[in-house]
Amino acid sequence: RGHYAAVSPVREGDYGALCADRSVTVSGAVSLAGDTLVRARNSTTTLAFTGGLSGEGRLTAAGNGVVSLGAGNTYTGGTRIEGVVECAAPDALGTGPVEIAQGAQLRFTNTQPLVFPNDVSGTGEIVFAGTAPVSFTGADAFEGRVHGAGVLSGAQTAFVKDAPGDAW
Repeated sequence: RGHYAAVSPVREGDYGALCADRSVTVSGAVSLAGDTLVRARNSTTTLAFTGGLSGEGRLTAAGNGVVSLGAGNTYTGGTRIEGVVECAAPDALGTGPVEIAQGAQLRFTNTQPLVFPNDVSGTGEIVFAGTAPVSFTGADAFEGRVHGAGVLSGAQTAFVKDAPGDAW
């Protein structure tokens, strides 16, 4: 059984936070009314959202653990990744832009072909840990590292993107 707690009082910079110190799955629908921080506090923690995220707010995912985002998310405020985020569905990160901070990681774990429509920016890492292709159709302002075995826009590759700013 997982444990979670909302931070109270909310500290500056935590904006409406949900912090997990043990692995937990949030299976109910969550509405992001404003900027919302979710944090998986330690390296053995997975904070999984499987019930759908909606609303106009921006999601910031942080911490030393993994924030796992399921399918069916419709939130529009974008996503800032400050930790590790795992996704396996094209709508896992809502419909807004995705920013990957320095030292952060967006990890694709898909087992089916995935077309990722979001605009992507930042200087963190994109990791292909799944077994199926990932194609990007959003704007590319990403200047970080991309690695793993994956398929980009239909051409299968095993690669490390060493030169920041290179085209996908």
